[in-house]
Amino acid sequence: MLSQISPIEQKVEQKVEQKTQVPTELPKAPHATKPASALHPLPVRSAAARILDRAANPELIQIRHVQAEDTDKLYSLLTSPDIVYWTSKMPCVVAEEMREQLSNPPAGHYMLVATYNQSVAGSLGFSTCLQPRMRHMGHISTVAVHPNFRGYGVGTALVKAAIDLADQWFNLHRLDLMVYTDNDAAIALYQKFGFVTEGVLKDYAFRAGAYTDVQVMARFAKRGI
Repeated sequence: MLSQISPIEQKVEQKVEQKTQVPTELPKAPHATKPASALHPLPVRSAAARILDRAANPELIQIRHVQAEDTDKLYSLLTSPDIVYWTSKMPCVVAEEMREQLSNPPAGHYMLVATYNQSVAGSLGFSTCLQPRMRHMGHISTVAVHPNFRGYGVGTALVKAAIDLADQWFNLHRLDLMVYTDNDAAIALYQKFGFVTEGVLKDYAFRAGAYTDVQVMARFAKRGI
């Protein structure tokens, strides 16, 4: 699966003007001190909080594992045209098929969601390898951010949570992903977290009437000896 973070070209001033798109009721939960994980979701102060925060309680984006009530919102997010463009997914996915995938995921497959109050701000697919000699490897698949929340650090929070799972809970040595070579914003995000390009796969996917290259990126855990 290909990772997705749509390029963001809007200025901060535009984000402030569009703040009415973001829910205005601020959550009361304090910042967590534990790492983001399946057991300890981490409320993340987003860039939006720094721009829009005028109250005692900042806006919080929470990263957690997918739940049954997220299905319809995830279906809407993952089948939107601008998300599909940056992934290897087809534009026509039956909702019931996605519900089944979320309800009964294959062994070693997980999905993280970023939520703001009752809204799904983004999602990230994460999987581990079950083969005995490859259990040290993990893979990040589709990363999607809702249009109303782009530019607010949601993608950063999702990738950070995935790395925390890989390093602190699954004890993974290698974490990799695939991304279209023209997705500059996503590539820059992954590089910020230490992912390096290992190679380019020519004409890997057919997208919008043309073959498109993807690059393989990987990050290796740094552990003391």
